[in-house]
Amino acid sequence: MNSVQVTTGARLHFGLICPRPQTPHRFGGLGLMLQDPCWKVFAAPSDCFSCDTTSDEVRRRVEEIFPRIGQLTGNAGLRISINEELPLHRGLGAGTQLALAVATAALVVAGQPRPSTSAELAGALNRMRRSAIGTQGFDRGGLIVDGGLPMEASERDVKSYEFPEAWRVVLVSPSGEQGFSGTKEETIFRQDNWMPESTAQEQVKLIRNRILPAVEQSDFDAFRNGLAEYGHIAGKFFATQQGGVFASERIRKLATIPEISDLEPVQSSWGPTVAVIAKSDHHATDIISRISLTSEGAQLNCHIARPLNVGATVRSTAPDQLDHVGRG
Repeated sequence: MNSVQVTTGARLHFGLICPRPQTPHRFGGLGLMLQDPCWKVFAAPSDCFSCDTTSDEVRRRVEEIFPRIGQLTGNAGLRISINEELPLHRGLGAGTQLALAVATAALVVAGQPRPSTSAELAGALNRMRRSAIGTQGFDRGGLIVDGGLPMEASERDVKSYEFPEAWRVVLVSPSGEQGFSGTKEETIFRQDNWMPESTAQEQVKLIRNRILPAVEQSDFDAFRNGLAEYGHIAGKFFATQQGGVFASERIRKLATIPEISDLEPVQSSWGPTVAVIAKSDHHATDIISRISLTSEGAQLNCHIARPLNVGATVRSTAPDQLDHVGRG
């Protein structure tokens, strides 16, 4: 059995499409994979299950899936080491990417074939109960469009599109804040609170008629404006639960500053992180400079991220081998 390292990036989710059950596009949405921050998960054969990481929560999450990993692989042990970490509860899809990375590493260490899609793994690990963007992102990367839950789950339409390599994403995250997760998130979706079908159709039309054509034509302004409108619709729908279009009060204040509002920040998932799209490295650096000069700047962390247009990378230590899951 070989040792292996799995690397997977951050997942942005720009907002769910949430019409009532038994209607098209339920839990569909739009997302994007980023190269960094990322998970780097190293796995090696072992007589027992163990996880080496500096984070107690990351260790707990990995240990929780060990029993299922054992069932999937038939192995009685696995040593996991986390070499780079995605921050949890920031709207970056860290939980799904971690679970899929660990499960994929376990299969490779056990000498078992990887599935053609990670949807089966996600289901076994209690992921992808609503959105499929993180799972598709792990497999393919790119800009991801999730068509939502149809009557037959096997017919779910999820596609990836090449995102312009020169564009950047400035991640802006308030210091010390976390987004919704766990029980609070589950409570929101147990409530009988669904979008009007007209609102869902507006989101779908934005994706089809403005956002995807802008990406295919590398039209930066059209993409940024279409994405901002999409994010505003999603944020407005969930404003009661999260306190406004943006979950973080600091971000809400930032977005009202005239020299910042034209940057069109869009929240990822439940936040608190927002994404600001930039046309180049220089533009991204200028955006951070503008944010740092605001009254809120000292309480905000900014990071320039590159798009990730391939799936998770799997590197075996012997022999030297690199495996990308290409986009289909």
